[in-house]
Amino acid sequence: MYTALVPARSGSKRLPGKNVRMLGDKPLLIWSLEACVRSPSVSEVLLSTDSQEYWELAQQYIKSDKLSLDYRSPEEAGDQVKIFDYLKESTDKIFGDREGDFMLCLPTMPLRSHEHIEQAIAISRQSGKGVFSAVEYDFSTSFAFYLNDDGSWAPSFPDSPMITGNTRSQDQVVTYHPNGAIYI
Repeated sequence: MYTALVPARSGSKRLPGKNVRMLGDKPLLIWSLEACVRSPSVSEVLLSTDSQEYWELAQQYIKSDKLSLDYRSPEEAGDQVKIFDYLKESTDKIFGDREGDFMLCLPTMPLRSHEHIEQAIAISRQSGKGVFSAVEYDFSTSFAFYLNDDGSWAPSFPDSPMITGNTRSQDQVVTYHPNGAIYI
């Protein structure tokens, strides 16, 4: 069985209150919690938050014994704290004597379904490895460049199409990036 953790701190700087803003008929974080709760392979869903309000909101929308709270102190949920670092430093606190595997689902990826979770679990079980969800970049990363202090640009890659002139999109390698929906 799997334990799913959905981290939703309350201190978003770029978009205040983003995790509880309404998306359709429910707050953003509820979409992720529901997908995890509905997944048959998930035995427990931890809402990891520094907000009692978020916890109460989750309990209003989700009536399931699978839902639990991982309360984070202000120090554990600060805007400089990466969720990966929190997980590494708080393994005993978060998981204690829980058995099985672990899954992380970011609340900012609300369109993942319990079917997606089950598919990722099946891939992980079949391969014997951890898996994560990813999406294709919407533009070829081979065109990426940096801006120098003087305002000039420098290519990210030595064989940049911006240098070679090979700018046909059909000739570019397709690249992907993690999207945050599922990490097992």
